[in-house]
Amino acid sequence: MSFWQTKKIRLREMDTEDVDILIEWRNDSEAFRQLDLLPPLVAKTWQKHLIERHNTAPIDDDNYRFLIEDTNKEVVGGITTIACDRRVGSFSYEVFIEKEFRRKGFATDAIGLILRFFFEELRYQKVTIATLSTNEAGLALHKKLSFQEEGSLRHMAYSGGQHLNINLLGLIRDEWEEHFPHPERFLETGNKKKLGF
Repeated sequence: MSFWQTKKIRLREMDTEDVDILIEWRNDSEAFRQLDLLPPLVAKTWQKHLIERHNTAPIDDDNYRFLIEDTNKEVVGGITTIACDRRVGSFSYEVFIEKEFRRKGFATDAIGLILRFFFEELRYQKVTIATLSTNEAGLALHKKLSFQEEGSLRHMAYSGGQHLNINLLGLIRDEWEEHFPHPERFLETGNKKKLGF
């Protein structure tokens, strides 16, 4: 099995043929409000240009954009790594799952693959995510993945006509290893993998 897949999903780079999917996602106002962002409408040609620019840029900053496919090769969401700091060894990401595919473990598996890649292949040591304090599903998901609450920024988001708090959660590589040891070390440690990555 490829590193980039689990029993539920596989990750792949987005391409210009995926432009309609991205346009559709931008129109999901409810979902984007959970990211503290209500993006303006854009033309298909502009969205295609953004994909082409990303795909032809030199890969030197560890910012990646993946689509998430289920076992039927249907796109169910996306995950993007951001704020990658190689010197400190810290990064962040944003994940989006289409409404009809939520609460099926797709986000969990996609995040797990990204964490394995950054912690076990790229030698990063910490991931931090910021989520709206009203995003109960996002908070619960990250707590399940052993993220620790690191603080709250009051009134640091604005969406739907109101100021909202942002919760910061973080996970250090040692904490990841404790809960999700590398598959090749399962037998040595006697640990069992809780999730599919």
